[in-house]
Amino acid sequence: APSTGRDLPRPPWNGGDHYGNGGIRGFEEGRYRASVDVNAGLYSLLDAEREEAFVWVRDPAILPTYVVGAPLRVILHWWMGGHDRQLAHAGAVGTERGGVLLAGAGGAGKSTTTFACLRGGLLYAGDDYVLVEPRPEPRVYSLYNSGKLEARNMAARFPELLARVHNAAAMDRGDDKGLVFVHRHWPEAVSLGFPIEALLVPRVTGSSTTRLVPCSPAASLKALLPHSVFPLPGARAASIERLGALVRSFPSYVLEVGTDLGAIPAVIQDLLSRRQGARLSAD
Repeated sequence: APSTGRDLPRPPWNGGDHYGNGGIRGFEEGRYRASVDVNAGLYSLLDAEREEAFVWVRDPAILPTYVVGAPLRVILHWWMGGHDRQLAHAGAVGTERGGVLLAGAGGAGKSTTTFACLRGGLLYAGDDYVLVEPRPEPRVYSLYNSGKLEARNMAARFPELLARVHNAAAMDRGDDKGLVFVHRHWPEAVSLGFPIEALLVPRVTGSSTTRLVPCSPAASLKALLPHSVFPLPGARAASIERLGALVRSFPSYVLEVGTDLGAIPAVIQDLLSRRQGARLSAD
């Protein structure tokens, strides 16, 4: 690594000179966890018993955007899993009293929704990966405050973001989505976390109207699970159990995202008000 001037020691196996090339790509046994991201030149190790981590990067100047926007993701996944918390591939917006998770694959409208809510006055806790706590009360915590949008979507719908893109050259070449660190530009809009009132699965409809349609916990888990669990190494059964417990704790909706972006935060704010009002009435 450039900071130390030293390479990793030669791996103790035959068939390849590099970790991940004829060697291991992931390892879990007892207290130790190891992961290799060959494309990024990134090596992560955790001693779960001592809660000590080691990360080695071949060259931080050429890390891919998915690492720059969500650093130490594997380490946090392992470490927080030992404390009954789970990394989730989801957005999170709301108020200090409560908010919503937004889950779905790329292109579903998750990032469009989170940035529309940021513009519309809701607090922003994340767009790509957040940390969730299923028990005793479901809660989301902010990790990175980084959001990504395709260049065409950003230029057409959120032009105010263009001057704040971290990887402008790569986005302009078409090599990657534009990465924006929200906390650097709108620190007053960033939340460290809040209680979760609902999970929303965005779906772009082409209609001008944004509305909520109830859906089952199974449908919301299907939207949340694949990109939260399978890209990360190990402990899949425990991760699935935590996310399953999470989505059973509150209602889920399909968020039919309309072309009027200004209406999106109002729909979410109305849901939060109704949820919080119902709880006060019950008390």
